[in-house]
Amino acid sequence: MPQASRVIASVARFRPNRQTLPVLLVVAMAALGTAHILVRTWTYGAAVGFDATHYLATAQNLAAGAGLKSFEGLHYVHWPPLFPMLLALFELIGLGAEEAGRWINAASFGLIVLVSGIWLTRTLRSRLLALGGTFAVLIAYPLIDRSSYLMTEPLFILLTLMALFRMESFLQSGKRTSMVLGAVLFGLAAVTRYTGIFGMIAGLLMVILRRGTFNEKLKSSLSFGAISSLPLAGALAYNQATAQTLTGGREFASGQSILDSMKQILSVFDQWIIPTEYNFVNFLYIPFILFFVMVTFYALLKVNGKREYSRLLSSSFLPFGLFILIYLGMITVITPLAAGTPIDSRYLLPVYVPTILVTSYWGDRLMSRNSGNLLQWVPVSVIMIGCIIHFGFTIQKDISDTSEGLDRGYPEWLHHTAEWDESETLSWLETNPVSGIVSSPAFDLVWYRSGAPASEGRYHWIGENLRSLVSRIPREGAHAVLVSGGSFPQAEYADTIRFLPGVEVVGEFSDGGVYRFPAGWRFDEAGYRANVNRYLNELTEESGELAASSTFDVYVNGRMLVYVREPCIPADTEAWFFLHIDPDDPADLPQERQQYGFDNLDFLFDRQATWFDGKCLTTVELPAYGIASIRTGQYDDTGRLWSVEFALSTGREQ
Repeated sequence: MPQASRVIASVARFRPNRQTLPVLLVVAMAALGTAHILVRTWTYGAAVGFDATHYLATAQNLAAGAGLKSFEGLHYVHWPPLFPMLLALFELIGLGAEEAGRWINAASFGLIVLVSGIWLTRTLRSRLLALGGTFAVLIAYPLIDRSSYLMTEPLFILLTLMALFRMESFLQSGKRTSMVLGAVLFGLAAVTRYTGIFGMIAGLLMVILRRGTFNEKLKSSLSFGAISSLPLAGALAYNQATAQTLTGGREFASGQSILDSMKQILSVFDQWIIPTEYNFVNFLYIPFILFFVMVTFYALLKVNGKREYSRLLSSSFLPFGLFILIYLGMITVITPLAAGTPIDSRYLLPVYVPTILVTSYWGDRLMSRNSGNLLQWVPVSVIMIGCIIHFGFTIQKDISDTSEGLDRGYPEWLHHTAEWDESETLSWLETNPVSGIVSSPAFDLVWYRSGAPASEGRYHWIGENLRSLVSRIPREGAHAVLVSGGSFPQAEYADTIRFLPGVEVVGEFSDGGVYRFPAGWRFDEAGYRANVNRYLNELTEESGELAASSTFDVYVNGRMLVYVREPCIPADTEAWFFLHIDPDDPADLPQERQQYGFDNLDFLFDRQATWFDGKCLTTVELPAYGIASIRTGQYDDTGRLWSVEFALSTGREQ
């Protein structure tokens, strides 16, 4: 008891001094960052999308002894293996891969804040600026947002930062242990995301640039290259041996130029500084870019002798500045050749924190030299004003998005949102699991929501049109599942698949359907055409009544409106369709529309759309209340293209 009393008394007497207080504040901010990610993901978990389903399924398969395979039964080669391997370890001990991913990314974000803050407090003369830079990392909205997803970026950024810190130590002290640790960390980053190879290149340049004899540089370069490339070489060799491909066929052009890539990079930096919704002040990114150009030019001018060259090599700025330069340069050149999408915030996120560190470093150096020189305070003032505005906007956006996420979930295109909880097709699949092969244009979503074991390997992608479907349906029999909503609109064949001869309609719902293809099924084009024609005639001429004729003919078939145009080209359907309904009794309208006196059911053409032999057709279900008249047509940005009005009871145009 006396011993415990002494410990308590010593803790109570502890007073942090000027050296320990900044470190304690950094630790507190790191803990706050971890807690913030856990809070953001408390209700719905870490956000799960297309990539995340593959990480989860591969982790489950690996833990079950089925190897590095995803839920579709294919070898996991499109992404590096480290992240699912970590998830598999937690899966083995019973934590669960999805919950493990949430904690890994929350911890990674907190550690990013911690190591950044420690570096800043150790390197910068101004403690206030060091804490300000740490706070900038803590509220870095792009990093917070991505850390809330079950993705690889937080772990990748943490490994890259730690590698850069080790390389800084090597450049300043020459210790080979620092270089070896840096090489190991760069190697692990490369098997987290393939773009980690850019860090390996930057690290190798640091080894070459360090002062020393040719033999010393050669020996260090070979050691660094061998150590850093070993994990990635092993992963690529495994990919080639198991799947006969290095990275899953990523080699395809994006259709953009290097100039396009440069514009996209500037656009991302623009969005980082001021969120898109506040684009009236987006011009503020220009002073930031000019500032970086200024300090880079200044640094190059100062390197005019051996003494200055040695000072630059020992500078804490060099590892981060060189990494930013190499990463941005490689992304600019490679993206047009080997990426199918433009450069976005996710591509550039690895340079976000190094940019904050470099900005803080140069701001500290400018503030500490000739403080009475007004010209040197101009760029510092620009940064301070920009940071105040940036802090305000990012904090407000983070609080708003966190609150909305806790209440409403993640964006609708993700797989575990409230919207998908209400999906009729997915709800049916959860209670009526189907056997055999399951093919879908949203196959990752169907696997994730169905809860089926990943090791079954029976989920296939079938594309988004009829030709893709009939060529991809496995010959041993399959269930085709169509799901709409979010970023998964119904495929072009959503309203025509039922007309394929020999296909059994298992279930059809408001947002999709389930269809059974028997073993040995073959596409019968003649039978398909006959079935579609029969359906179109039934909807219009046999059981439907022509209500109005214009650019589109509008038929009434029971409680359904049928829009038909022949001949039809895609441009005919791209404009918005308006549909306004006057009820017999305005009190029957939904509560939110009673003040207007009519119902608004405007829509896009792809709702229950059918394309066939130059004819296009779409249907709309009418509300159940009594309808007096209907006004419908199309309009675009230039105005109405066509418009008709008719009474539902007569089916004749007024």
